[in-house]
Amino acid sequence: MVIGLLSYLDGLFYKDGLFRDTLNNYEASNKDFDLVFIGNSHSHSSFDPRVFELQLGAKTFNLAAPAQRLVTTQVVADMLLKETKPDLAVLNIFSLSLNETNNDAYKAFQLGTLDFLPHSVAKSKTIFKMFPFHEWPTAFSETLRYHYNWDNTSSFTAPYNYNLRYDVYKGFATYKTTYDSVAFKKFQKKYDKRDAEVKKLSSLQKQRIDAIIALFDKNNVPLLFVNAPDEAYHISTNFRTYAECITAYLKSKNQTILDLNLFKDTLGLEKEHYRDPNHLNTRGALLVSQFLADYVQSNYEIGKSISEEELHKNRYYLMKHGFPKTITSTNHTKDSELFTLGFRNTHLYYTDRNRIELAIEVDKETFSNTKMLLQYGFRDNKPGEEKFKTWITLDPANVLTYNNKHYAIVTLFPTKEELYDLELRLRSSSNQVVLTHDYLKL
Repeated sequence: MVIGLLSYLDGLFYKDGLFRDTLNNYEASNKDFDLVFIGNSHSHSSFDPRVFELQLGAKTFNLAAPAQRLVTTQVVADMLLKETKPDLAVLNIFSLSLNETNNDAYKAFQLGTLDFLPHSVAKSKTIFKMFPFHEWPTAFSETLRYHYNWDNTSSFTAPYNYNLRYDVYKGFATYKTTYDSVAFKKFQKKYDKRDAEVKKLSSLQKQRIDAIIALFDKNNVPLLFVNAPDEAYHISTNFRTYAECITAYLKSKNQTILDLNLFKDTLGLEKEHYRDPNHLNTRGALLVSQFLADYVQSNYEIGKSISEEELHKNRYYLMKHGFPKTITSTNHTKDSELFTLGFRNTHLYYTDRNRIELAIEVDKETFSNTKMLLQYGFRDNKPGEEKFKTWITLDPANVLTYNNKHYAIVTLFPTKEELYDLELRLRSSSNQVVLTHDYLKL
């Protein structure tokens, strides 16, 4: 009875994180994916399912989580392979994947994945190994760990509180923005010190790699290892030689690894393609995903089970085909203030799982920083109650180029299923309306 009560309460007491939303999205699907990405933040920031859906026709999901080590990825993979057998799994691996410094920060990051996974033998074994005996109760129970947080409980399935910088789709999650010189100086200072050459992997690190290979072999699912682009590769001897040791070991095990850091120039990656020096942003993920999709198409047999209905929620499909199906679209005429500011068309459309998105086509030559007000109400708004409002600044530096057109992207993350009187307008003396829509049901 006590265990049952704790299991119930664990769905209310938890420390929130991206992986909760990813797993809810995964659980809401029918899980018959052709292609699945697993691993850490390099994976969920780099590999955009939209690109693989469009280029390969493959039903795709990104099941990665921040700061996830390979020992924890093993538990995710165990869950995945019990429920589905994709045509290909892609696992991002680099030095952090194998770093098991057993301190509180490391354990907290791993619980950020493990907390949201269903109970399993693999999960239990991992917790037993990761935590000393006296920490087992709190490691297994979020309620025991966060019981003091009574005034901040919420359902496991509650919407995740993304900020508007995020670009999210089927587990893929990164920022649309790029970093500044201050962030780069901090990064450079951190990685300049990491100059110790790595000459070989430890026996434990090899065991972790062997275990994940064996799991996929047992389930007859092809596994492709990749190493996503990271600026640290080019300034840190430690980071680069670690990657080289991982590559050498995987090749000795007859595994395929694609180190995308070696293709930086081919990909044309610049500062503008990173949200921070370690992670790609939307624009960088687009380039890398297109490259990887071509590689997968040339080297693997992948199913093509993505449906037309799902593609109509795919930003790049809509852009490629001229937005054939949207909630509403507005053309900004030459006599309008918006046209003068560089606005050409605005499209509102559904994207994955209770999200909507605005793609504002702009003329890159005349478009400049533009402040806007976005607001909408909910069905249960009381008379006179304020609508949801947020100020948005559209920055030319964050414009996305696709199919020779340029777009400012705004992703909305409503917390309720029905929206009323959605309105986007300029924050200027004219308050000109960019787009309106009376009613939306997510």
